[in-house]
Amino acid sequence: MDIHPDSEDYHCVDGTPKVIVLLKHELIISLARALQRCGIPADRLEKRLTDVARALGVEATFFAAPTALFVNFVVDGVARTTLLDPQTSEVDLNRLARLEDIAERLAMSGSLPSDRQLRAAIAAIAAAESAPPLYGRWVRLGAAAATSAAAAPAFGGGLREMVAAFVVGAVVGEMGRVMRGA
Repeated sequence: MDIHPDSEDYHCVDGTPKVIVLLKHELIISLARALQRCGIPADRLEKRLTDVARALGVEATFFAAPTALFVNFVVDGVARTTLLDPQTSEVDLNRLARLEDIAERLAMSGSLPSDRQLRAAIAAIAAAESAPPLYGRWVRLGAAAATSAAAAPAFGGGLREMVAAFVVGAVVGEMGRVMRGA
């Protein structure tokens, strides 16, 4: 069933087209999932989302925990709560910085965005999420091995233990990559 722009089902009580309201909700949920997946702390996630919702003119509340996020939207006096569960979570500070920049720009925009701007923000979030890691496979593997080797002396290890820790760190780093499917 198509909703005609002149029908009363097309607009919210405040006159906002429902399509715009749904785009705003999609943007907030996309941002929430992306931030949660890259390891943002729960308190910062709630604050970021609250700031963005306020800037977009969306009545919403958020409750974040390490393994779940509750998002409550209120439209025309009716509340709708959604539970978001992150599929996987890995701290990625580069991706987190990109997403926080998007959130900051949205929160500080000063005016309500058009539907084109909302769609562009959703696309920017998707692009930040799908961006390749800042460092390649071999750099990350080398960092895991070197970090393990550097920790050995802290536990009283000598050169042999450092070499063993280097090898174990490389193996664990590679296993982590394989388990993530990267």
